[in-house]
Amino acid sequence: MSASGTRRSSSSSFLRRTRSCRRIPTTSVAFRCASRPCPRAALLPPIASTESASEPWPERRPVPASSTPTFRTPMTAAALPFVDGAYSIVVLPDTQGYVEGHPEHFFAQTRWIADHVASHNIQYVIHLGDITHRNTPEQWELARSAMKNLDGRVPYALVTGNHDHGIDGRAERRETHFNQHFRAHENRSWPGLGGLMEEDRLDNSFHVFDAAGRRFLIVALEWAPRDRAVVWANEVVARHPDHHAILVTHAYLYYDDTRYDWRTRGRSQRWAPPSYGMTSDADLNDGQQLFDKLVRRHGNFVMTLSGHVLGDGVGHLVSEGDRGNEVHQILSNYQHLNEGGEGWLRLVEFLPGGSTVQVRTYSPSLDQYKTDVRNQFRFEMRPVFDAAPDQE
Repeated sequence: MSASGTRRSSSSSFLRRTRSCRRIPTTSVAFRCASRPCPRAALLPPIASTESASEPWPERRPVPASSTPTFRTPMTAAALPFVDGAYSIVVLPDTQGYVEGHPEHFFAQTRWIADHVASHNIQYVIHLGDITHRNTPEQWELARSAMKNLDGRVPYALVTGNHDHGIDGRAERRETHFNQHFRAHENRSWPGLGGLMEEDRLDNSFHVFDAAGRRFLIVALEWAPRDRAVVWANEVVARHPDHHAILVTHAYLYYDDTRYDWRTRGRSQRWAPPSYGMTSDADLNDGQQLFDKLVRRHGNFVMTLSGHVLGDGVGHLVSEGDRGNEVHQILSNYQHLNEGGEGWLRLVEFLPGGSTVQVRTYSPSLDQYKTDVRNQFRFEMRPVFDAAPDQE
């Protein structure tokens, strides 16, 4: 047992400390079954029309019954309160369903954030992409109106998703209306915007902020990042070796707690970036490629945040980088729920007096918390700052 109360296992091959991934099992059969397909899939609502509704649900990979949860503390009781002295990042998962038919949830989210900047010490807001559903000027204007609630109140970072590109959001090409509606030089609420890969284009950006004596770097990358975006991101992270680095991109983690890996798993992972028309060539990177080419190479990476995936829309994977640091890779997406997601968002809270991170899931629309072990948990940040990354 570590000093933080987190249980570790030194003998289980399933949770071995290697440079490969470690899936995070749970102790609740309602969400993860030990030796058979998870029955929860049969209880979930049909796939929304946003992502190929005719295909069957993928099965969750089974988790050994004897595996011991590590690195995060599961919680299944009442919702945890905000801890005095903590500071927060708010994560907005896919909002495509809101701009398509239920904008009240998007506006409720951003109004709640604006109203709680002080009480929850909110340092940054991160949108995980699929801001729109059809990539039309009308939907972009609606999304911009919702995000205006944050202007001048709290800085935010956005990435695009597949539905933010192409004709009718089909992602058959990279064209997007994103930069016509979110203009870096016009937005007063981004004091932390550190730089852009391309001038006046927010597709690839980085952001910095300081809180409680810690420095943070947010690297926000486009849908299916091109090779040049990955090269740029490596340069950015290398210039900030003393910052806790967080990667944000739309499609990275799958809902079975593995990374997207087209080369190994192909179409067995639904909605993989290479399966879309504009990304059929080699100049793109999925989750595994981003981990290999970027995340694992830098000891200061502590977290990745992504959306995109349906199923139950949540995932958590811990992997070890080349410097021995632990990277918590977190999936959040609630678009499969009623009305495009019922307003659920994620609160990533950094607790005082150490490196503990508390993740909570809250809906301003419902004024409710999700308290199952997939939606409320804690983990420890363990960056490594004492070595520079390899340079190529």
